[in-house]
Amino acid sequence: MKKANTHIKLRDMSPSRALVRCANITHEEWIILAIDVTLELWSVFKDYITNGYVDANIIVPDRIKAVWGRCKTIID
Repeated sequence: MKKANTHIKLRDMSPSRALVRCANITHEEWIILAIDVTLELWSVFKDYITNGYVDANIIVPDRIKAVWGRCKTIID
């Protein structure tokens, strides 16, 4: 069995792998959200990742700003 390599930095991962990692490490913040809101949040994750982990010019819907802020703190 291959052991997971958990010390790889997010910035060194492919965007899809980084998205999965971001979702996993922030699970406690978004688990209670409705599926449509969760998908909105994950879209913000994707935008953040593809924008080089910079939140400038990323549109965050008002209804997820608070949870995004908590998740961003964990991700960073």
